[in-house]
Amino acid sequence: MRFIFILPAVLLVACSAKESTTSAAGPAPVQPATVREVVALGRIEPEHKLTSLAAQASGVVEALPVAEGQEVKKGELLLTLNHAVEQAQVTQARSQLGTQQAQIAADAAALRSAQAQARNLARTAQRVQELTARGAETAQSRDDAQTQATTQQQEVARLQAAAQSAQAQLATLRAGVAVAEAQLRQRFVYAPGAGRVLKWEAEVGGSVSPGTSLGDFAPAGRPTVLCEVDELFASRVRVGQAAYVRPQGGTEHLASGTVLFAAPYLKQKSLFAATAGAAEDRRVREVRVVLPVGGDKLLLNSRVECVIDLQ
Repeated sequence: MRFIFILPAVLLVACSAKESTTSAAGPAPVQPATVREVVALGRIEPEHKLTSLAAQASGVVEALPVAEGQEVKKGELLLTLNHAVEQAQVTQARSQLGTQQAQIAADAAALRSAQAQARNLARTAQRVQELTARGAETAQSRDDAQTQATTQQQEVARLQAAAQSAQAQLATLRAGVAVAEAQLRQRFVYAPGAGRVLKWEAEVGGSVSPGTSLGDFAPAGRPTVLCEVDELFASRVRVGQAAYVRPQGGTEHLASGTVLFAAPYLKQKSLFAATAGAAEDRRVREVRVVLPVGGDKLLLNSRVECVIDLQ
Protein backbone atom coordinates (compact mmCIF):
# COMPACT_ATOMS: atom_id res chain seq x y z
CA MET A 1 0.00 0.00 0.00
CA ARG A 2 2.88 2.36 0.73
CA PHE A 3 4.16 1.88 -2.89
CA ILE A 4 0.85 3.00 -4.32
CA PHE A 5 1.02 6.33 -2.49
CA ILE A 6 4.70 7.00 -3.33
CA LEU A 7 4.31 6.60 -7.14
CA PRO A 8 2.06 9.65 -7.73
CA ALA A 9 4.49 11.73 -5.72
CA VAL A 10 7.37 10.64 -7.92
CA LEU A 11 5.40 11.39 -11.10
CA LEU A 12 4.46 14.80 -9.73
CA VAL A 13 8.09 15.64 -9.02
CA ALA A 14 9.15 14.50 -12.53
CA CYS A 15 6.48 16.58 -14.23
CA SER A 16 7.44 19.61 -12.17
CA ALA A 17 11.07 19.20 -13.18
CA LYS A 18 10.12 18.97 -16.89
CA GLU A 19 7.98 22.10 -16.69
CA SER A 20 10.76 23.91 -14.84
CA THR A 21 13.26 22.94 -17.55
CA THR A 22 10.95 24.07 -20.38
CA SER A 23 10.16 27.34 -18.69
CA ALA A 24 13.83 28.09 -18.16
CA ALA A 25 14.75 27.38 -21.79
CA GLY A 26 11.87 29.50 -23.16
CA PRO A 27 9.93 28.92 -26.44
CA ALA A 28 11.88 27.85 -29.55
CA PRO A 29 13.00 30.90 -31.59
CA VAL A 30 10.93 31.65 -34.73
CA GLN A 31 13.06 31.58 -37.89
CA PRO A 32 12.40 34.59 -40.20
CA ALA A 33 10.85 33.73 -43.56
CA THR A 34 13.10 34.17 -46.59
CA VAL A 35 11.68 36.72 -49.04
CA ARG A 36 12.25 35.35 -52.52
CA GLU A 37 10.31 37.89 -54.59
CA VAL A 38 8.71 41.29 -54.31
CA VAL A 39 5.55 42.52 -56.01
CA ALA A 40 5.26 46.12 -57.21
CA LEU A 41 2.55 47.97 -59.06
CA GLY A 42 3.68 49.19 -62.46
CA ARG A 43 2.67 50.83 -65.71
CA ILE A 44 3.56 49.69 -69.23
CA GLU A 45 5.64 52.29 -71.08
CA PRO A 46 7.99 52.43 -74.09
CA GLU A 47 11.66 52.04 -73.33
CA HIS A 48 12.27 55.74 -74.07
CA LYS A 49 9.08 56.96 -72.35
CA LEU A 50 6.02 58.64 -73.85
CA THR A 51 6.45 62.02 -75.54
CA SER A 52 3.98 64.89 -75.83
CA LEU A 53 3.93 66.39 -79.30
CA ALA A 54 3.92 70.20 -79.50
CA ALA A 55 4.06 72.95 -82.11
CA GLN A 56 6.63 75.77 -82.15
CA ALA A 57 4.13 78.36 -83.32
CA SER A 58 0.48 79.22 -82.87
CA GLY A 59 -2.01 78.71 -85.64
CA VAL A 60 -4.93 76.75 -87.00
CA VAL A 61 -4.53 73.04 -87.75
CA GLU A 62 -4.76 72.54 -91.49
CA ALA A 63 -4.10 68.80 -91.80
CA LEU A 64 -3.39 65.67 -89.74
CA PRO A 65 -1.88 63.24 -92.25
CA VAL A 66 -1.16 60.58 -89.61
CA ALA A 67 -3.97 58.76 -87.82
CA GLU A 68 -3.97 57.60 -84.21
CA GLY A 69 -2.16 54.31 -83.78
CA GLN A 70 -0.18 54.69 -87.01
CA GLU A 71 3.54 53.89 -87.04
CA VAL A 72 5.84 56.56 -88.50
CA LYS A 73 9.48 57.08 -89.36
CA LYS A 74 11.76 59.80 -88.03
CA GLY A 75 11.06 63.14 -89.71
CA GLU A 76 7.68 62.09 -91.12
CA LEU A 77 5.09 64.88 -91.27
CA LEU A 78 2.52 64.56 -88.49
CA LEU A 79 0.63 67.87 -88.46
CA THR A 80 0.32 71.00 -90.62
CA LEU A 81 -0.69 74.48 -89.50
CA ASN A 82 -1.97 77.18 -91.86
CA HIS A 83 1.12 78.61 -93.57
CA ALA A 84 0.07 80.72 -96.58
CA VAL A 85 1.75 83.89 -95.25
CA GLU A 86 4.99 82.11 -94.33
CA GLN A 87 5.09 80.39 -97.72
CA ALA A 88 4.69 83.75 -99.48
CA GLN A 89 7.50 85.22 -97.39
CA VAL A 90 9.78 82.37 -98.39
CA THR A 91 8.90 82.86 -102.06
CA GLN A 92 9.59 86.59 -101.81
CA ALA A 93 12.91 86.09 -99.99
CA ARG A 94 14.08 83.54 -102.55
CA SER A 95 13.09 85.86 -105.40
CA GLN A 96 15.11 88.71 -103.91
CA LEU A 97 18.04 86.37 -103.47
CA GLY A 98 17.82 85.27 -107.09
CA THR A 99 17.69 88.88 -108.30
CA GLN A 100 20.76 89.74 -106.26
CA GLN A 101 22.65 86.72 -107.57
CA ALA A 102 21.85 87.80 -111.14
CA GLN A 103 23.06 91.34 -110.39
CA ILE A 104 26.29 89.98 -108.93
CA ALA A 105 26.85 87.94 -112.06
CA ALA A 106 26.32 91.04 -114.22
CA ASP A 107 28.63 93.09 -112.00
CA ALA A 108 31.30 90.42 -112.27
CA ALA A 109 31.10 90.48 -116.05
CA ALA A 110 31.35 94.29 -116.06
CA LEU A 111 34.36 94.10 -113.74
CA ARG A 112 36.16 91.63 -115.99
CA SER A 113 35.53 93.85 -119.00
CA ALA A 114 36.76 96.94 -117.14
CA GLN A 115 39.89 95.11 -116.01
CA ALA A 116 40.64 94.02 -119.57
CA GLN A 117 40.18 97.55 -120.83
CA ALA A 118 42.37 98.89 -118.04
CA ARG A 119 45.19 96.53 -119.01
CA ASN A 120 44.87 97.59 -122.65
CA LEU A 121 44.93 101.31 -121.79
CA ALA A 122 47.92 100.77 -119.51
CA ARG A 123 49.84 99.16 -122.38
CA THR A 124 48.80 101.98 -124.73
CA ALA A 125 49.99 104.59 -122.23
CA GLN A 126 53.30 102.77 -121.94
CA ARG A 127 53.82 102.76 -125.71
CA VAL A 128 52.93 106.46 -126.02
CA GLN A 129 55.38 107.17 -123.21
CA GLU A 130 58.14 105.40 -125.13
CA LEU A 131 57.26 107.16 -128.40
CA THR A 132 57.22 110.52 -126.60
CA ALA A 133 60.68 109.81 -125.27
CA ARG A 134 61.93 109.26 -128.83
CA GLY A 135 60.12 112.38 -130.06
CA ALA A 136 57.56 110.44 -132.11
CA GLU A 137 54.58 111.57 -129.99
CA THR A 138 53.68 114.80 -128.32
CA ALA A 139 53.55 115.33 -124.60
CA GLN A 140 49.83 115.95 -124.94
CA SER A 141 49.30 112.50 -126.42
CA ARG A 142 51.32 111.00 -123.58
CA ASP A 143 49.26 112.82 -120.96
CA ASP A 144 45.97 111.87 -122.60
CA ALA A 145 46.92 108.18 -122.71
CA GLN A 146 48.00 108.23 -119.09
CA THR A 147 44.77 109.94 -118.06
CA GLN A 148 42.67 107.32 -119.84
CA ALA A 149 44.59 104.50 -118.17
CA THR A 150 44.22 106.09 -114.73
CA THR A 151 40.51 106.74 -115.23
CA GLN A 152 39.96 103.12 -116.22
CA GLN A 153 41.83 101.89 -113.12
CA GLN A 154 39.50 104.01 -110.99
CA GLU A 155 36.52 102.43 -112.76
CA VAL A 156 37.91 99.00 -111.96
CA ALA A 157 38.24 99.98 -108.28
CA ARG A 158 34.67 101.28 -108.27
CA LEU A 159 33.33 98.04 -109.74
CA GLN A 160 35.35 95.99 -107.25
CA ALA A 161 33.84 97.94 -104.33
CA ALA A 162 30.37 97.49 -105.81
CA ALA A 163 30.98 93.75 -106.12
CA GLN A 164 32.01 93.54 -102.46
CA SER A 165 28.91 95.47 -101.41
CA ALA A 166 26.73 93.16 -103.54
CA GLN A 167 28.29 90.11 -101.86
CA ALA A 168 27.49 91.56 -98.44
CA GLN A 169 23.92 92.19 -99.56
CA LEU A 170 23.77 88.63 -100.85
CA ALA A 171 24.72 87.31 -97.41
CA THR A 172 21.94 89.40 -95.86
CA LEU A 173 19.40 88.06 -98.34
CA ARG A 174 20.54 84.49 -97.72
CA ALA A 175 20.02 85.04 -93.99
CA GLY A 176 16.55 86.38 -94.77
CA VAL A 177 15.74 83.26 -96.75
CA ALA A 178 16.96 81.09 -93.86
CA VAL A 179 14.74 83.00 -91.40
CA ALA A 180 11.71 82.75 -93.68
CA GLU A 181 12.27 79.03 -94.19
CA ALA A 182 12.66 78.49 -90.44
CA GLN A 183 9.40 80.31 -89.80
CA LEU A 184 7.75 78.13 -92.44
CA ARG A 185 9.10 74.94 -90.83
CA GLN A 186 7.51 75.98 -87.54
CA ARG A 187 4.13 75.53 -89.23
CA PHE A 188 4.76 71.78 -89.43
CA VAL A 189 5.20 69.09 -86.77
CA TYR A 190 7.46 66.16 -87.63
CA ALA A 191 8.04 62.83 -85.91
CA PRO A 192 10.94 63.20 -83.44
CA GLY A 193 11.91 59.60 -84.20
CA ALA A 194 10.52 56.29 -85.29
CA GLY A 195 7.46 55.33 -83.27
CA ARG A 196 3.69 55.49 -83.10
CA VAL A 197 1.16 58.28 -82.63
CA LEU A 198 -1.00 57.12 -79.75
CA LYS A 199 -3.50 59.96 -79.49
CA TRP A 200 -4.32 63.34 -81.00
CA GLU A 201 -5.48 66.23 -78.83
CA ALA A 202 -5.55 68.55 -81.84
CA GLU A 203 -8.16 68.49 -84.60
CA VAL A 204 -8.40 70.00 -88.07
CA GLY A 205 -9.72 73.55 -87.84
CA GLY A 206 -8.77 73.94 -84.20
CA SER A 207 -6.24 76.47 -82.97
CA VAL A 208 -3.07 75.57 -81.10
CA SER A 209 -0.38 77.54 -79.30
CA PRO A 210 3.31 76.87 -78.60
CA GLY A 211 3.92 74.41 -75.79
CA THR A 212 0.37 73.03 -75.83
CA SER A 213 0.22 69.23 -76.07
CA LEU A 214 -1.01 68.13 -79.49
CA GLY A 215 -1.01 64.43 -78.67
CA ASP A 216 0.98 61.50 -77.30
CA PHE A 217 3.84 59.82 -79.16
CA ALA A 218 5.41 56.46 -78.27
CA PRO A 219 9.03 56.16 -79.47
CA ALA A 220 10.01 52.83 -80.99
CA GLY A 221 11.80 50.45 -78.64
CA ARG A 222 11.29 47.59 -76.27
CA PRO A 223 8.27 47.71 -73.95
CA THR A 224 9.03 48.25 -70.28
CA VAL A 225 7.15 48.42 -67.01
CA LEU A 226 7.83 51.34 -64.68
CA CYS A 227 7.10 50.30 -61.11
CA GLU A 228 7.60 51.46 -57.54
CA VAL A 229 9.10 49.06 -55.00
CA ASP A 230 8.31 49.70 -51.33
CA GLU A 231 11.24 50.90 -49.23
CA LEU A 232 11.08 47.72 -47.13
CA PHE A 233 12.48 45.68 -50.04
CA ALA A 234 13.98 48.44 -52.19
CA SER A 235 17.60 47.75 -51.26
CA ARG A 236 17.32 44.15 -52.47
CA VAL A 237 16.44 45.03 -56.05
CA ARG A 238 19.35 44.84 -58.48
CA VAL A 239 19.80 45.50 -62.19
CA GLY A 240 19.68 42.21 -64.09
CA GLN A 241 17.28 40.40 -61.76
CA ALA A 242 14.59 38.35 -63.46
CA ALA A 243 11.00 39.57 -63.34
CA TYR A 244 7.62 38.87 -64.85
CA VAL A 245 4.37 40.76 -65.28
CA ARG A 246 0.86 39.68 -64.32
CA PRO A 247 -2.53 41.43 -64.32
CA GLN A 248 -3.25 43.66 -61.36
CA GLY A 249 -4.82 41.37 -58.78
CA GLY A 250 -4.40 38.31 -61.04
CA THR A 251 -2.00 35.41 -61.46
CA GLU A 252 -1.71 35.04 -65.24
CA HIS A 253 1.86 35.28 -66.52
CA LEU A 254 1.80 38.02 -69.18
CA ALA A 255 5.45 38.71 -70.00
CA SER A 256 8.98 38.05 -68.77
CA GLY A 257 11.93 40.40 -68.50
CA THR A 258 14.78 41.73 -66.41
CA VAL A 259 15.41 44.78 -64.26
CA LEU A 260 16.88 47.46 -66.53
CA PHE A 261 17.14 50.35 -64.06
CA ALA A 262 16.84 50.88 -60.33
CA ALA A 263 16.85 54.45 -59.02
CA PRO A 264 19.70 55.32 -56.63
CA TYR A 265 17.33 57.02 -54.17
CA LEU A 266 13.91 56.72 -52.52
CA LYS A 267 11.04 59.08 -53.22
CA GLN A 268 7.44 59.59 -52.18
CA LYS A 269 4.80 57.55 -53.90
CA SER A 270 3.70 59.26 -57.09
CA LEU A 271 3.08 56.71 -59.83
CA PHE A 272 -0.10 55.32 -58.29
CA ALA A 273 -1.32 58.02 -55.97
CA ALA A 274 -4.92 56.90 -56.46
CA THR A 275 -4.31 53.39 -55.09
CA ALA A 276 -5.30 52.30 -51.61
CA GLY A 277 -2.85 53.37 -48.95
CA ALA A 278 -1.40 56.17 -51.04
CA ALA A 279 -1.87 58.57 -48.13
CA GLU A 280 0.60 56.61 -46.02
CA ASP A 281 3.98 58.16 -45.48
CA ARG A 282 5.86 55.46 -47.38
CA ARG A 283 8.77 55.91 -49.72
CA VAL A 284 9.46 53.87 -52.83
CA ARG A 285 12.25 53.10 -55.26
CA GLU A 286 11.54 53.57 -58.95
CA VAL A 287 12.44 50.49 -60.98
CA ARG A 288 12.16 49.89 -64.74
CA VAL A 289 11.89 46.35 -66.10
CA VAL A 290 12.43 45.66 -69.79
CA LEU A 291 10.09 43.05 -71.31
CA PRO A 292 11.61 41.48 -74.44
CA VAL A 293 9.44 38.35 -74.09
CA GLY A 294 5.72 38.91 -74.56
CA GLY A 295 5.89 42.64 -73.81
CA ASP A 296 4.66 43.65 -77.27
CA LYS A 297 1.25 42.16 -76.43
CA LEU A 298 0.67 44.53 -73.51
CA LEU A 299 -1.22 47.78 -73.93
CA LEU A 300 0.81 50.90 -73.26
CA ASN A 301 -0.15 52.79 -70.11
CA SER A 302 -1.94 49.77 -68.62
CA ARG A 303 -1.43 48.96 -64.93
CA VAL A 304 0.07 45.63 -63.99
CA GLU A 305 1.84 43.88 -61.15
CA CYS A 306 5.56 43.28 -61.59
CA VAL A 307 7.04 40.34 -59.69
CA ILE A 308 10.80 40.66 -59.19
CA ASP A 309 12.88 37.62 -58.28
CA LEU A 310 15.22 38.63 -55.44
CA GLN A 311 17.29 35.45 -55.52
